[in-house]
Amino acid sequence: MISYSRIKCYTQCPAKYKYKYKLKLAGGATDVVASSRGTLLHSAAEEFILGLSTELPVELQKWEKVLTKLRDEGCQSEVKIEIPEHDIHGTLDTLQVQDTTAEVGDWKSGQVRDYSSQLKFYAMLVFYAKPQVNTVSTRVRYIDKGKSVPGPTYSRKELPAIHAEFKAMIDRMNKDPVCAPNPSSLCAFCPYSKKASGICKW
Repeated sequence: MISYSRIKCYTQCPAKYKYKYKLKLAGGATDVVASSRGTLLHSAAEEFILGLSTELPVELQKWEKVLTKLRDEGCQSEVKIEIPEHDIHGTLDTLQVQDTTAEVGDWKSGQVRDYSSQLKFYAMLVFYAKPQVNTVSTRVRYIDKGKSVPGPTYSRKELPAIHAEFKAMIDRMNKDPVCAPNPSSLCAFCPYSKKASGICKW
């Protein structure tokens, strides 16, 4: 099944997508500290929201009021959604559903960036998984920056257009026989790059 991570990977560099998802190659030497840190922070937030822990790492302590509010409101955390008929799936950091409205939240431990495409994909998943929901709002919570930034809001009437947009991306991925490299500044962080002693020439 296709996740947004796969779509993002292909969009950044088709060759990286081929190495990682088609050939399932292990990457060369690379720095995984940032990725591991993000995973740990996500897990800590999830355990707090679900009432499994009252302890928070230093980075999340300034978010205690927000996390407590999410917990008290019955927020769902790390919500896995699969839509087999469309071959798509994803994991939502937070999901709150009330009657015909929903809010999707995403935790980010890095820099402030544009995550609207990812949030749109998640909104699509919610519309398919929750037929009663007519409106999905989105939000990004930047852990290190201490910022909670509202994202786009989507209505169910937009679902056909959103689905068509992502289907076009997925079809392109599936039909690409070459998956050529797309050299950019992101090569410096790629585990398949020449710098990381990976398979890619860039």
